[in-house]
Amino acid sequence: MLNPRVALLTIECRGGVTDNDLIERIPAIWQQHEDIHRYDVLVDLRRLTNEGGWTWAGLKKLSCEWNAYAKGKPINKRIAILTGDKLIVLLVKLLAHLFEGGRYRCFTDTGPALDWIARK
Repeated sequence: MLNPRVALLTIECRGGVTDNDLIERIPAIWQQHEDIHRYDVLVDLRRLTNEGGWTWAGLKKLSCEWNAYAKGKPINKRIAILTGDKLIVLLVKLLAHLFEGGRYRCFTDTGPALDWIARK
């Protein structure tokens, strides 16, 4: 869901996410919305399940595609991840450096996440 008024992209994952989902669906958003590099992102993973299963290779490929897309664009976005899963929190800390131009932080509730995003 896009909110152009506040330049926010919200992605809600329900059920399982596969490598194909990552590699096909996320870059499609970038291509459909040419100014998306200016949007902050709220990723809600609270309904994510283990079904399907994404891998390190899928995340790495997605990061390569993001970095190619973002090259030369002014990127200074905040990415808030909603999750209660401690493994995902650890993964965000380990993998955030792969995606250029973003500052990542994990939250359990929407309110604090949106407050953090708004504090640019």
